[in-house]
Amino acid sequence: KEIVARFGSDALRYYLLREIPFGSDGVYTNENFLNRINSDLSNDLGNLVSRTTAMVNQYFGGILPKTDVTEDIDREVISLIDGLLPAVTAAIGELNVPKALIEIFKVVGRANKYIDETTPRILGKDESKKNRLGTVLYILCEAIRNCATALLPFLPKSAPQILDCFGIAASDIKDFSAMKFGGLKPGSSVKKSQPIFPRIDVKKQLDEISQMMMKRHEENKKAQQAQNKKVEEPKFEQITVDDFAKVELRVGKVLTCEKIEKSKKLLKLTVDLGYEKRTVVSGIAEFYSPEDMLGKKIVLVANLKPAKLCGVESQGMILCSDDGKNVIVVSPDENAQVGSRIR
Repeated sequence: KEIVARFGSDALRYYLLREIPFGSDGVYTNENFLNRINSDLSNDLGNLVSRTTAMVNQYFGGILPKTDVTEDIDREVISLIDGLLPAVTAAIGELNVPKALIEIFKVVGRANKYIDETTPRILGKDESKKNRLGTVLYILCEAIRNCATALLPFLPKSAPQILDCFGIAASDIKDFSAMKFGGLKPGSSVKKSQPIFPRIDVKKQLDEISQMMMKRHEENKKAQQAQNKKVEEPKFEQITVDDFAKVELRVGKVLTCEKIEKSKKLLKLTVDLGYEKRTVVSGIAEFYSPEDMLGKKIVLVANLKPAKLCGVESQGMILCSDDGKNVIVVSPDENAQVGSRIR
């Protein structure tokens, strides 16, 4: 989750699909991940899309130029584009996902090399080379469109952004039959791409991730310690059955209940035990109002030695559960008879 929050789910998807063969073990390190994203997605794919769409906007006002293929280098790139779908299909047929991505990025790499070979920036300075520049940019746009289409299953968030530069909605692509050279129409609009995969400062990010992981480790350690402390097994002094038998537990029913003056914790209750009625003082006023207790069945320690609390003699003790935060009065089933013994 932390990696996705920093670099996006597509970046992590790409690394895992590119580096780990389907059905096999693989290795992940933050450094390898960041270097792979910089190399493939930032330098190669992102840079290709950014440079190409920027040049179409600079030299042709954002309108896709016509193409006039005249050189062997053009035909070489086009041949690679037309061979992309068969190559990816074959790799996926073998369940070789990394190979499928390698085939796509062969076209990406060749397109970047094509820019270096044809030097469109230099062509753009010579008006007589306008047609040649248009051919180069058209071929580059087609390389990008075909690669982005092939990348839809792998980069479901980023690939649609690339296709959007050419006015193509990813949701309209039902199959991959359009993956061939010549799909873009000259005269259509080309938007300048926003940075899709900004270059990462690897050292800075590794330091930040390391600090984040140390902080998370300390937080987890403290949470685990708190959990261990919370669930630590309580220690009891063991008693015998005879000891337990000395405690007389009876089902009672609260007839009256009122607060005791000068006390925030105590309630005074009249409890019906069937064979007699008793006055009981209980420290539950912070958790129950007198109205809450009226008519309630409770469990009473009936043979507890009477004690005076705030001047009122208490003739027993009500059983409650206490988790350190809340106190809950133990209430027997409604079918339990008042006065019956609990054992």
